[in-house]
Amino acid sequence: MDENKNLIIAMTLSFLIFLGWQHFFAPESEKIVQQDTAHNTTAHASTQRASHVPLMLEPAHKKAVVSPSPRLEINAPELQGSLALRGGCIDDIFLKNFRQCVNPDSAPVRLLSDYSHERPFFITLGWHLQEGAMPFPEEDTVWAVSAPKLEHDKPVTLTWQNGQGVTFERVLTVDKNFLLAVKQRIINNSPIALKVRPFAMIEGIPSADIKGQWTFHEGAVGFLNDRLEEKSFETIHKEGTFTFSSNGGWAGITEKYWLVAFLAEHGKQQETIYRYVPEEQHYRVETQGADVMVPQGGVSESAYHFYIGAKNVQLLDGYEEQLGVKHFDLAIDFGYLYFLTRPLFYTLVYMKDLLGGNMGGCIILLTILIKLLLFPLANRSYRAMSRMKKLQPKVQELQKRYQDDKPRMSQELMALYKREKANPVGGCLPQLIQFPVLFALYKVFLVSIEMRHASLWWIKDLSAPDPFWITNLFGIIPWTPFEFLQIGIWPLLMGATMFIQQKMSPPPADPAQAKMFLIMPFMFTFMLAQLPAGLVMYWTWSNILSILQQWMITKMDERRRAQEAARHT
Repeated sequence: MDENKNLIIAMTLSFLIFLGWQHFFAPESEKIVQQDTAHNTTAHASTQRASHVPLMLEPAHKKAVVSPSPRLEINAPELQGSLALRGGCIDDIFLKNFRQCVNPDSAPVRLLSDYSHERPFFITLGWHLQEGAMPFPEEDTVWAVSAPKLEHDKPVTLTWQNGQGVTFERVLTVDKNFLLAVKQRIINNSPIALKVRPFAMIEGIPSADIKGQWTFHEGAVGFLNDRLEEKSFETIHKEGTFTFSSNGGWAGITEKYWLVAFLAEHGKQQETIYRYVPEEQHYRVETQGADVMVPQGGVSESAYHFYIGAKNVQLLDGYEEQLGVKHFDLAIDFGYLYFLTRPLFYTLVYMKDLLGGNMGGCIILLTILIKLLLFPLANRSYRAMSRMKKLQPKVQELQKRYQDDKPRMSQELMALYKREKANPVGGCLPQLIQFPVLFALYKVFLVSIEMRHASLWWIKDLSAPDPFWITNLFGIIPWTPFEFLQIGIWPLLMGATMFIQQKMSPPPADPAQAKMFLIMPFMFTFMLAQLPAGLVMYWTWSNILSILQQWMITKMDERRRAQEAARHT
């Protein structure tokens, strides 16, 4: 029994360390939101700006920052912004249906921006001329445009002629979600053959904290050569350049909820590079295709798809099938418990559709579903705990009688358990299966875009901590307490239900262990106060259902024992 209690303590302390690391050391999502808000202070101005094309604005490229650029407006169901016709850089994109904070009037989330912003972040593409001397599109090249606006399923062609018989074209198409397709074409009517290498590049300063996140990945990510290749911003900054060769694939820069990535042509050899550019203090993910010969009178084409948007797993799965890329869903950091996290996530999404988008109701329904799945194990656990609680007086008597003879005490305890058909391990080991479920749910609530800004009652964002703090009387007292005192209603309810559960369970025989178990509800209350409110809600409802289940089993066991005693009298 002592070994069993030690096992439970070890598992509990491991979970506390996990939560404590997140609480005290890992950068907070709120800080990232504040950075994003600062990064997007000009989003509304950009909305107005893009509606009048062409306007003379700051260009995307630093070398030409003093030169204005005409713009091509981009207006699709999910994306809006503009493209710099000087240089052809995609440098002004924000998400129409996602806001920086829960206030619907707040600025939209901006993913791409030019050098007029604090954090420039943009996409460039083109060709490297590998041999000879010939004018090619550069940073100050001004492209002619076939239409003033790029809209859903209405392609726009950019054209530039170099004056020596070579015409360069880019055909742009945007779909109803987050996919921007670019087909590049070289029409060579010059007197010489051209050797070129197509490239695409995502570059700039993301809004994420350079120190990174321990609980989810932010940085460069891609599925290349049948492997997931992840490098955090901090790793790239410290260790330099990473190069990968692959046949097709995808790669880009990911943050908690957002992704900017290119999807290379399926079946074509690519070289992908993750690097830090110290001169610009930029992070860069670049892909280069194989060298291509464009003969005199010939045409060469290359194509890229760019995903610029929220990491919605259903969309990622759809593009994976549509474009033939592998494991695009791994752009979402499902973690090491992928086999649990992904099914739980899909279950939540299905329930969300079933309940009309009510994520709070989904959490309650998911809690009930998980409790039903674990019902047989929980029943066995609670019955074992009930038997152990009944034996506590006899256990304490043996411990007192043989306190100076540990081997004899162990023998007598084992004999008692065998005689009473009690299993000290049976009451605890089935409970351990809940820890992986909790870890998986923690990941789901932390990184799922569906949880972001989902509301229930007073909670406006289930992916953020409960904002109603008891320490300032739920906002009545005009002060903000220290972070460790920011304890909301749901963490308090969780702690209370955990305390009730402990009182219903047999206490540890060791006084030191008993004290540890006594303070655990208070420790968990403080620790979970800074975790997503959705996770705390799940834990609280799970505790309530466990209390009801344990109470019913205890009453049933008491009734059965009373009936057996009546039959023997």
